[in-house]
Amino acid sequence: VKRMVNEGHELASHTAHHLHLGTLSTADVEKEIAAVEKIAKEITGKDLTMIRAPFGEPFQLAEQGQMLKEYKVVAPIVNRHAIHIGWNIDSFDYACTPGDGNCAYNNTISHLPGPGKGDHGVILMHSVHTQTAAALPRIIDHIRAKGYKIWTVEDILKARYGKTSAQLLNR
Repeated sequence: VKRMVNEGHELASHTAHHLHLGTLSTADVEKEIAAVEKIAKEITGKDLTMIRAPFGEPFQLAEQGQMLKEYKVVAPIVNRHAIHIGWNIDSFDYACTPGDGNCAYNNTISHLPGPGKGDHGVILMHSVHTQTAAALPRIIDHIRAKGYKIWTVEDILKARYGKTSAQLLNR
C-alpha cells in the first residue's frame, strides 16, 4: 500500500468486509468504513477521501430508483467519510472465465460511449482477476486509439466539481 501511494496511485476505501451496506445497521456501516480509514491512515499517514461501496449498493441502484430506503440510511454515513465513486461502464470481468481476456475486453469495449453519447465514464474492473490483467493492455490501447484520455478519479472530480475529493469534504 505504501508503494502504491508513493508511486502516485489513488487509494480509496471499499469497506472492511465487502458487505452489502444496505443490509447493515448504521453502526455497522460506520464500522465498515472507519476500520479501513484507520488502517489506511496508520499505513500511509493520509486520510481516505473516496469510497466505492461493495456492489455499488445502494448508490448504483438508487440512481435507478431502487434501494431508496437503504440509500437514505447509508448515504449520510458515507458522506461524512468520503465521496462515493460509482461507475457507468461495467467490464463484468468477474463473470468471465479465469484468464479469458477477450471476454473482459469485449464486455468493456461494447459499453464505451459512442459519438453523441457522452465522452466520459468510470470503468469497473477488479484487479484480482487474471482475465482483467489479460484484457487491460488491449483496453488501454483501444481507448487511446479512439481518442479518449485516461484520467484518475480525482481528475474526474476536479473536472466535474472544480475540487478534489478532500476539498469537497472540506479537509
